[in-house]
Amino acid sequence: MHSISVLMSLLITASSCMEHLANLEVETSEASGVHAPIYAPEKLAVLSHTSVPEFPDNPPSTIPVPEKLQSLAHTGETYLKETTVVEDFQRNALTLEHLSKEQYSKLQKNWAENTEKVKRLAESSEEILNSQLEVNKQFLWMENFKSESQEHPNLSESRAIVELLIQKVSVLKQLRLLELGKLDPLMVTKLIREEKKDDSDIKDWIEHLLEIIEAPKTMKIWKKFFRSFLDEIKGLVVDEDNPFKSFEEEFNSKDYTIPTWSYVLKHINFLYRNGFINQEEFRQIFHDKKFVQQLVYYASHTLGDLNGPESVSKHWGWLSFNDSFEDLGPKDENILTYYSLVRKIQRLGGQLGLDQSYPDWQTITKDLLSHNYIIELTSNDRKHSIKTKTVNSKNPSNYPYELKNDFANIVKMFEHIDSGKADVEDLETLSRKNGEDARNLIHLNLENQTHLSTAMFQFIDFLEKNFARNIIKELVTTPEELKMFEYKKAFMLSFSRMSASIELTESYWYYLKNLEGNAISKGLSKLKKMKSELHDHEDEFLQLCFKANEDGKIFEWFTSHKVLYHFFRHSKLYKSYWSYHDELEKFISKSSGV
Repeated sequence: MHSISVLMSLLITASSCMEHLANLEVETSEASGVHAPIYAPEKLAVLSHTSVPEFPDNPPSTIPVPEKLQSLAHTGETYLKETTVVEDFQRNALTLEHLSKEQYSKLQKNWAENTEKVKRLAESSEEILNSQLEVNKQFLWMENFKSESQEHPNLSESRAIVELLIQKVSVLKQLRLLELGKLDPLMVTKLIREEKKDDSDIKDWIEHLLEIIEAPKTMKIWKKFFRSFLDEIKGLVVDEDNPFKSFEEEFNSKDYTIPTWSYVLKHINFLYRNGFINQEEFRQIFHDKKFVQQLVYYASHTLGDLNGPESVSKHWGWLSFNDSFEDLGPKDENILTYYSLVRKIQRLGGQLGLDQSYPDWQTITKDLLSHNYIIELTSNDRKHSIKTKTVNSKNPSNYPYELKNDFANIVKMFEHIDSGKADVEDLETLSRKNGEDARNLIHLNLENQTHLSTAMFQFIDFLEKNFARNIIKELVTTPEELKMFEYKKAFMLSFSRMSASIELTESYWYYLKNLEGNAISKGLSKLKKMKSELHDHEDEFLQLCFKANEDGKIFEWFTSHKVLYHFFRHSKLYKSYWSYHDELEKFISKSSGV
């Protein structure tokens, strides 16, 4: 009976979740814009354990938003003031003293017809300039912070790399501006040669580029040239022996982004937005396994590790890294999801000490990172696309061995965690004996175990939906086992969706409360939508809880001293799932009148 009462308490708790996100009354501080900014990890520290939001009794009227985040928020407002800024950009980008009046008039006319493209070029150039300034600021800080004898061994070399990229981007900026002016290609190359005759450090690079422009039928050569340039840019954060990468952990930007990564992403955005690479070539970047792994780690570091979302790309702040990310396709998103889930499993397992307690932990996690099937099965290459069709034939014998092995290992690991017995009385005795710290540690471990279990089911579901639809049938032998497995999966996935919705809605609320006036109004519709989605996820979770009460076997699983049962019995989630019951509704009501 006690177990039933606990479950019913859970049902009441889950039901009340639908009211928890109501009304976060907010006094706004000065900031503007609504593009999702990046939040520093400590600003999202409250989110690191979805189930235990420790809010103050009265939310502070302001949460400091780093300067760079405030400037990011202006993106949607267009900081370039239309004509005057574009004209300034045109003047500063080119001297044009070698043009006749007729040629100059033609340029002006065509630039006017291509105002949006010229503005896009100006905006992306400004973004690169800002990222360069931030990197140089970090170099200066390191130079002043350390004595001459302690100078970082890669400082001078890294500065030289940045300087060369500045020169190359300057050439590309001029090239694109002249193209938008519809100047004759031969005149374009003549002007750039004249403009850049003193750039001896990149003379060969410039000549190669201009020869491609002058030569007929050069599309393949053009693509090869910029593929090489992309590799050069990616190498700054991927290649371990690149001098620039060595600064990744040492730089200290105000907004907790990593300047080296921001620098790289702004360059990629510049190339894509201005037509130097096409959409297919842009998406292909995300089929570089090492780059995506590093990008996921960077995004998790900057946005904060969340326990609910299955991918870093699900975070509302994702596009603030690079608005070109909105053009990623399903295959690219699948790769991001795969490595996001692997990172989450690694992180939560590490926090639980599985590297010490689970014999196969190191091997399993290394395999997840080293296996190539996720890249092969999402490739646009013809030979790999044929392989993908074979895999999706619903015949488990066609699935790659590595995929089947990873799937089986994750299922086995879940069963290991799920079957761990824990005596309730012993936990309570330990809490009483060792006080609040021990109790908090127990709660934290239970939460981490639960979130690790949900991450494993997210991974299982991801593989089943996208690559291996019948694979579970190789691991279960009876219809009853399959039914039980499917319920566990449905329950844990529902919990993960609810957790993700709570984390993301909360973090977006913290973001909006730092805005004011029109900026809040623009973000309000998104917040309302997030709140509505959360209610849907809570309803779904509630129905699964009722199902557990109706099915004896499921009820037995839920209450048989498994991790999940203890989680809800002992965790603060059970007692205070979102301590602000009315605040969100108040915030929405108040802000709607702005």
